[in-house]
Amino acid sequence: MLSKLIRATTRRRMVHFRGGGRVIHRSVGRGPRWLSSGVHNIHSNWQESDFKIPERTVHDVLSPTLVISLPNVRHNIAEMINLCSGNVDRWRPHVKTTKMPLVWRLMMESGVRNFKCATIREARILAEVAEDEGLLADVDILVAFPLHGANLRALGDLATKLSSCKFSCLIEDSSDVGSVPSNVGYFLDINPGMDRTGRPLSELASKVDDLAHIVSEHGSSRFLGLHFYDGHSGTTHCGNERQDFLFPLYDELLDFVKQLQESGVTIPEIITSGTPSCTTALKYEGFKEAAFVHRVSPGTTVFHDYKTHEENDDLASILRPAAAVLARVVSHPSPGSLHVIAGSAGSF
Repeated sequence: MLSKLIRATTRRRMVHFRGGGRVIHRSVGRGPRWLSSGVHNIHSNWQESDFKIPERTVHDVLSPTLVISLPNVRHNIAEMINLCSGNVDRWRPHVKTTKMPLVWRLMMESGVRNFKCATIREARILAEVAEDEGLLADVDILVAFPLHGANLRALGDLATKLSSCKFSCLIEDSSDVGSVPSNVGYFLDINPGMDRTGRPLSELASKVDDLAHIVSEHGSSRFLGLHFYDGHSGTTHCGNERQDFLFPLYDELLDFVKQLQESGVTIPEIITSGTPSCTTALKYEGFKEAAFVHRVSPGTTVFHDYKTHEENDDLASILRPAAAVLARVVSHPSPGSLHVIAGSAGSF
């Protein structure tokens, strides 16, 4: 039986509750939230029945364990494609938040062919899934970090082993191109103010001629486009405030694109937008009917965690929670409190 009312925070492993059960589900995400059915749901799309496990099965499952609602995964994938006006080619989901071959297969079955990932291991397993599905030659995998040393060599080795798959990484400067293996493509990484990776547009704009020369010298087919991760837009409110924040950045980006094009550089693709900004980017007119392909790259939308729900009202109304954690109460240390093991020992 699930408890009727449970409030949890990420800072404390003690959770306050009202009601009986010894097994609870916790929605994946950060921040305070209410669990189970009752007055204070996680959000309106939460349905306890989506994660209901037969009692006989629960007793045989080690906890904590992740519980996935495959119908909700399929629903969320379909809704993301709908957001892209039915054009699945405009979505390059980041797979670091799903990390499951089963889920990646569902994406591929829905027509997704372009992916982002964070590690060489994710790239390898994703490519192996594509190979199993007979789609290896159709899949495009970007390792979305500037790679160096052994990591860069490992990506080159993977591209050699699975040669029909298209692999790429990020570079931050034209001088990085020479170290990228010849069988690996690259995107120029731009820092739009998030200060995660990449170089500011003002710096790159002063080096357009150098970039044009390097692209030509090393083969223009390996230059795949621009990567513009604007995740810091999550600090703004979804709607007009976020649009007012992002559209001027996109205007500056297109000015840079024009500079590159005037220098003879063709831009095949521009990648923007994690979860907070994806719906705003899809509304930006400059990305529609452009000479390049524009793709957004949210990944958390597949499971739609609580943070996703908080950061993007456009998504909150259409996506469903698809992942929860099955946890067990291990102790009632004092009246009105309980102790739940629901993850790492760091915090809950």
